[in-house]
Amino acid sequence: MTLEQEIKLAAKHAAEKAAKEAAEKGYEKGYKEACEKTEMKGVKEKLESARKMKSKNISDDVIAECLGLSLEQVQVL
Repeated sequence: MTLEQEIKLAAKHAAEKAAKEAAEKGYEKGYKEACEKTEMKGVKEKLESARKMKSKNISDDVIAECLGLSLEQVQVL
């Protein structure tokens, strides 16, 4: 999986989670705003940091824990 695909997947998951939380609270407007705000926020930077950490031979599980990424996201880099 490419970095771009990982970013899109992570953004999709974040948007879905935020949308679900907003919908549970009954905020239709909040639903739209949550989707827009979480779309790509910070994911690209985290994945780029993970890639740099991997180049320094830091273990995948440590990278995932420190950056708040899934182990799968780190392993595909």
